[in-house]
Amino acid sequence: MESAKNILARIYREGSEPNEQDEQIVRSFWAPTVGDQIASRTQPIRLYRGRLVVDVEGHDWRRQLAKMSREMTAKLNAALGKTVLEGIDFRVKVPAARPPRRASAAEEMDEANAGSAGNRTRRTSRKRRQA
Repeated sequence: MESAKNILARIYREGSEPNEQDEQIVRSFWAPTVGDQIASRTQPIRLYRGRLVVDVEGHDWRRQLAKMSREMTAKLNAALGKTVLEGIDFRVKVPAARPPRRASAAEEMDEANAGSAGNRTRRTSRKRRQA
């Protein structure tokens, strides 16, 4: 029995011109073509003018994968059965912005107590000066 990957590749080869489905098909071939280790640390984002834009976990991974870009492009095109990709552009994934950290109840109490102690010290100083 023929695998789904092979069936998709055969159907895809029959069309000669790149079309709007290219991006989805390239994404579906990404993990099986590059392997689990790379796929777990990357995410194909978009196909733009023949170049696949891929988010990567960090700078070290981006540097390593950039060196392998030509090989990966050739493997993907071979898996697809036609030349869809001219190259792959790796970029470091920008982490999602975290909301501002809210002070814990303990920190709020410490700040409140520090303010109270300061007021007591000022009151004591005032009383000493008046005496």
